[in-house]
Amino acid sequence: MTDLTVKIRELRDVNEQFLRAAARSAQETLAGLDAGNGTYTASGATTASTPGARLVDQQLKR
Repeated sequence: MTDLTVKIRELRDVNEQFLRAAARSAQETLAGLDAGNGTYTASGATTASTPGARLVDQQLKR
């Protein structure tokens, strides 16, 4: 029984690390999508931005 408890704790710890990394990655990605990053002006005109397209599922922003 003790062995099983130790294995469960180890698995829990590994899963927690993966979840924290995923949450951090998602936060950093969404932070990069901030409207204030200079992609568009208040009138809707484009401004200088980083090269490349941005394709993100809009449900991630909720």
